[in-house]
This record gives sequence, structure tokens and C-alpha cells, in this order.
Amino acid sequence: MSIEYIPGEEIITQSENKLITLTNLRLRYHDSSWGRAHVVSMLLSRMASITVAYKSRPALLLVLVAGIFIASYGASEREDFITAAGLLTGMTGLLAYFLTRRHYFTIATMGGDIVRFHTTRMGRKRVIEFINQVERAALINDKADA
Repeated sequence: MSIEYIPGEEIITQSENKLITLTNLRLRYHDSSWGRAHVVSMLLSRMASITVAYKSRPALLLVLVAGIFIASYGASEREDFITAAGLLTGMTGLLAYFLTRRHYFTIATMGGDIVRFHTTRMGRKRVIEFINQVERAALINDKADA
């Protein structure tokens, strides 16, 4: 599904995967896969906030700590199986922790609608640059409306 542009509308930036398109008038989120589609279009003049949050599951680090204790106990008792099981448990906890961490944007409108999307493959510099572009476009849009 492509965007039907409004006269005078110009693309400022677009995510590499083309999920997010920022123009001088609006922000459009479009995701579709596996028989589902999600489209949100937000006028910059109605945008209330933009947030970047980080979500993780620190409880998974407890699995790592438990694994270390198990491996230490196995090593002190010279039990190779217990040591290996502890190391495997700890590594599984650590891997699960890193695989489940997510950074995401939440953009809210004055009407209460939100757009939330993951910052997949966006480095910190690109995340800040995107926020700056959204804010700059919204401020310019506000000045034009005044």
C-alpha cells in the first residue's frame, strides 16, 4: 500500500524497511506480513509526544546467576556434569536476555492514538536523528499553521 501524497507534501525520511515514512505533514506507519496489516497515519500538527523506550527482562539474568552458582558448585565438587549443566543454564539465560531486549518508539497524538514500532537495526545516532527530524518537521508545520 503506497501513500497518496497531499499537494505540497514532501518525504523527509523513510526507514530502511519502509515501515515508517515521515513527510513535512505527517508520519505514516505501515506494516503487513503473514496475513495481517497495520496502518497508522498521524498528522504532525496532532502529534503530542515521541518516546524512545527500552524493554528488557532482567529476570532472565537470574537464570545466568543461578547457572554460575550451579557451575561453581559442580566445579568445587569435581562434578563435570553439574558444571556443564550450570554453564549451559547460565549461557541460555544470558542469550535469552539479549535476544528479548527491545528498543521502541512510541508516538502519541493529541487524540490518544499511538504508533509503536521497534528500532530494529537503528543505531543510537539514527534514533536521535529520527527524533530530531520528527520534532523539526512538527515545529515547522506548527509555524506554517500559525
